[in-house]
Amino acid sequence: MNDLPARIESKAQSFLNSEGRSARHVAMGLALATAVSVGITALSQRLAKSPSREDRHSPVEAPRNPLSLMAPAIFSASTLAALRVWNGPTRPAKHRALGLWMGLQLANALTVARRPSRLVTQVGAAAATAGLAAAFAHQARRLDRRTGAMASTEGGKVSLVNRIGHRLGINRERPTLH
Repeated sequence: MNDLPARIESKAQSFLNSEGRSARHVAMGLALATAVSVGITALSQRLAKSPSREDRHSPVEAPRNPLSLMAPAIFSASTLAALRVWNGPTRPAKHRALGLWMGLQLANALTVARRPSRLVTQVGAAAATAGLAAAFAHQARRLDRRTGAMASTEGGKVSLVNRIGHRLGINRERPTLH
């Protein structure tokens, strides 16, 4: 039981890709991710359109305060992946990945704030967000496979289920046929 704190620290370092990094470096990455989220939230709050009568009947909940705009950015898998990228080795792909992550956060915040009502703008916003997410996942994967899987919406889910399957002993070693 005495090694529980060491095991927790080891798991946290593995999850955050922070082995060999100081606590200060990890905290700075967390602070920067939060600052980007807060800054983008402030911008999207200024750009948010006021709720209309149609919004009351919309299946999508409209943000009603700054926290509701900021929460998706802070608690997303891409933000956790961005922290892993931040903690990774310094390479050009790292800077590209972090730039794409900031663009993705901005696109998401603007989409939430503006809530496009026309189909063509909804499709455009979705395509831009999906493209930025895929580009970020690709750059993150160039740095680290696990980070890339975490950044990819579907890849993260598949990776999680594969890890659960491994623990349960039900993973297959041969490829599936489709």
